Amino acid sequence: MTTRADALEGRYVKITALVLAPFSAGYFLSYLYRTVNSVIGDLLRAEFSLSNSDVGLMTAAYLLGFGLFQVPLGLLLDRYGPRRVNSVLLMIAATGATIFALSTSAVGLFIGRGLIGMGVSSALMSSFKAVNQWYPADRWAAMNGVILVMGGLGAVVGSEPIQAALTVTDWRTLFFALAGITAFVSLMIFIVVPDQRQQGEPETLRDLWRGMVKVYSSRAFWGLMPIALTTMGIGLAIQGLWAGLWLSDVDGLDAGAKARILLYLNLGLMVGYFGTGFAAQYVRRLTGIGAGPFMLFLLLVYCADQGLLVLNIWPANGVLWFIFGLVSGAGLLSFPMLAAAFPLAYAGRCNTAINLWIFVGAFAAQFGIGALTDMFERQPNGAYAPEAYQTAFGVVLAIQVLSLVWYLLIYRSGPNISGSSSDDASSNKTETA
Repeated sequence: MTTRADALEGRYVKITALVLAPFSAGYFLSYLYRTVNSVIGDLLRAEFSLSNSDVGLMTAAYLLGFGLFQVPLGLLLDRYGPRRVNSVLLMIAATGATIFALSTSAVGLFIGRGLIGMGVSSALMSSFKAVNQWYPADRWAAMNGVILVMGGLGAVVGSEPIQAALTVTDWRTLFFALAGITAFVSLMIFIVVPDQRQQGEPETLRDLWRGMVKVYSSRAFWGLMPIALTTMGIGLAIQGLWAGLWLSDVDGLDAGAKARILLYLNLGLMVGYFGTGFAAQYVRRLTGIGAGPFMLFLLLVYCADQGLLVLNIWPANGVLWFIFGLVSGAGLLSFPMLAAAFPLAYAGRCNTAINLWIFVGAFAAQFGIGALTDMFERQPNGAYAPEAYQTAFGVVLAIQVLSLVWYLLIYRSGPNISGSSSDDASSNKTETA
C-alpha cells in the first residue's frame, strides 16, 4: 500500500527530473564559463599582448555583466518565474560565447564575456527560486547543495578536461561549442520545465520594489552581505583566474601540471558545494548549532588555508588548493538564511540581493588583484614575481578577516542573524502546483 510519504517522495523524484536537472545544467555551464579563463588566460595574454590588469578586467567583464543584472533579475524572477527568465537569458549567454569566439581584440573579448555573464546571471538564482517553489523549506539547503555540486562539476570540467580539449582544438572552437550547448539547455528549460502556478494576484511593480527595499533594509541582509561579498567574491575571483596565474607565475608549473592542481581545487569545490548544505542540516539536528556558527567555522578554515597559500611554504600543494575549493563556498549558506527571514514570494529578491554583492566583490577582486600585481615589474619571461601575487593575495585575505569580525559583532548583538519571525517562517511553505 502506498503511503503518503511514499507519494511525496515519488513527487520529489519527478520534480528533480523535470525541474532540478534542467536548471542544474544551466548552472553547470555558468560555472564552466566562470572558470575556463584559469586555463586559457595564458593563451589570451600571449595572443592579445595583455597585461595582468587587462586579463583581470576582461575576465571580470563576466562578473560585471552578472552582477549588474541582479537587481532587475530578482524582480523578474518573482514576477515571471524562473523558467521564462532563465531560458531567455541563456540565449544571451550563447550569443556572448559566439562573440567571444569571434573576437580579434580585447574589446571583443570584454563584450563577449560581459554578455556571457549577463546571460548566466540567472542560472543559480533561478535554480534557487525553483527550489523555493517546488520543495518544502526544510529541504532548501540540501537541494541547493545538489544544484551547487553541478556548478562544482562545471568548474572541474573547466580545468584539466578543458586543457585536454585544447590539445585537439583551439579556444575559439571551444567557445563555439559552448555557445551551441548553451542554446540547447535554454530550449530544454523552456520546453521541459513545468510552470508553477502563483497563488493570489501577482505583485505590482510598486509592491515588488517595496519588497526589495524591505530586504535591503533588514538586519539579516546587513549581517550576511559583507561576509558573502568578501569571502565568496574573492573566492570566485581566485578560482576564475588568479589561481591559474599563481600556479604559472609563482610555482612555475607548465600547462598540464597547472590544470591538474586546478582540478584538485575544483574537485574540492564540488565536494564542498554538495556537502555543505547537508552538513549544516546534520550539525543542526545533532547539536542544535545553527547555520550561522557552522558557516563561520568553515570560513575560519578558509582564511587559514589562504594564509598558508600566501606564505607559499608548500608550493603547488594540491591539498591546500583542494581545501580552498572545499570551504570557499561556505558563504552560500547565507542564501537560505536570508530567504528564511521573508515570505516565499520574496525568494528571488532575497537570493539576488546577496548574489549582487558577491559579484560586486568578485569584480573588484578580479581587477584589484591584477592592479596590485601590476605595481611590481614583470620578469623577462613575461611572468610576475611571486612577491606580487603574495602581496595581492595577502591584501584580499586581510579584507576577508575583517568581514568575519563584522559578522561576529552582528551575531553577538543577536544570534538570530536570519531575522526570521514566526510570521515569516509560517509563510515559507511550498506553494501547491
